[in-house]
Amino acid sequence: MKIVLVSGSSRKDSQSLKVTRWLEKKLHDLDVETEIVDLQTLELPIRHGEIWEEIESDPAAVSLRTILEFADGYVVVTPEWHGMASPALKNMFVYVKKTMADKATMLVGVSAAVGGAYPITELRASTYKNGRINYIPEQLLIRDANNVMNSDDPSEGSEADQYLKKRGLYALTVLKAYSEALKSVRDSGVIDYTTYPNGM
Repeated sequence: MKIVLVSGSSRKDSQSLKVTRWLEKKLHDLDVETEIVDLQTLELPIRHGEIWEEIESDPAAVSLRTILEFADGYVVVTPEWHGMASPALKNMFVYVKKTMADKATMLVGVSAAVGGAYPITELRASTYKNGRINYIPEQLLIRDANNVMNSDDPSEGSEADQYLKKRGLYALTVLKAYSEALKSVRDSGVIDYTTYPNGM
């Protein structure tokens, strides 16, 4: 099994990337193969010219889809910027086509303060329609991000930090189970994206 983790911040050395790396280590503990897509280094076009041509042929977009295609599930980590998901992450969903379709995806909101929920709500509402991403009910809100998930030891840190570490491991265990289960849906033959390529 392979899970791709997307760090949705375009800032260097972001808290989102730190959280992404922490989650990746815990997936390794669950015997899951991983790969990180770091949107700080992935050079997807933002100022779109001929957008449909770019989606098909841009080298970064093609590379992104290749990584996503061979995953069984995903973790999508987004910072909260001005109450919204990051522009880099929303831009990424323009390019994914059906590579994430019918695969389990866990959302993680990251906030330096006590936010993080609005970006998750935004992504659930606006990114699944044509890409057919399957967001699982379990999600994580990483608040006070500078002061949590700074060590691997679940017994270290504040009470809130210890809780997040335990909840994070639980959430990844749920994601792994969903990823395994949805493979049977993809293999069932009931999905018809030729006749019904877009959501309603």
